[in-house]
Amino acid sequence: MKRHPFVLVSVAALLAIPGLLLAQQGAVESASQNGTVEVLEVAICTDVIEREPQEVGETMSASLENVFCWTKIKNEGEPTTITHVWYFNGTKMAEVELNVGASLGWRTWSSKQLWKGWVGEWKVVIEDANGTPIKDISFTTTD
Repeated sequence: MKRHPFVLVSVAALLAIPGLLLAQQGAVESASQNGTVEVLEVAICTDVIEREPQEVGETMSASLENVFCWTKIKNEGEPTTITHVWYFNGTKMAEVELNVGASLGWRTWSSKQLWKGWVGEWKVVIEDANGTPIKDISFTTTD
């Protein structure tokens, strides 16, 4: 009996398709169960009081003890997390994981302690629970 490699490969591919479809369906169901996380607002500020940012700006004094990144999140799914990744002059300085509950306006924040001489360009990248960047904000520190 002569075997045809094309037929064997085709049969193997057809047998694998249901598994692929189920895996894709599971991924879609998982994503829809978790809902989507959307950044509604983000601000760099000098403090957070009663869940609201104080003294918002794009330029901060390097003499401040701390700078805050305040984020308002829309999460229509299950509780999840976001991460604030802080960069100074292109170098990762910190990662802060933050809990996010189910809410149309969940407010959360992280802070970064500033050291004398840290004058330059900052960026905070906001990532979803999968590590996917969903928003970023830049600011500058000056003397």
